[in-house]
Amino acid sequence: MQQESKGLIRLVSFRKTDGVLKEFMGIKVYELSYAAEIEFTNDCTWSGGNELMGWDGRFNASPGSTDPSDGATNFFMATQGQESATKGKRINISGKVNFEKTERGWN
Repeated sequence: MQQESKGLIRLVSFRKTDGVLKEFMGIKVYELSYAAEIEFTNDCTWSGGNELMGWDGRFNASPGSTDPSDGATNFFMATQGQESATKGKRINISGKVNFEKTERGWN
């Protein structure tokens, strides 16, 4: 997250909400469900999702943001999966991470 966002997003909290062990064609997989809260460390534009479409698992961010009153720009950004965020803004996200059982443990 730190690397992908260039330091513009930080993890505030992370918790496991569920988990399930699965097997697919002889491969053991553990699916971990989580809920987290992130915070923006500076004004930025990020392409990890938006309020219309939800979070897509990415933490891409660029410094600076657009004028929130500019409806046309904000609509275009939303169609591209981008959103402006201001310093200190916090967002709740959730998702799933899959781990595969190998000879050396879970990856």
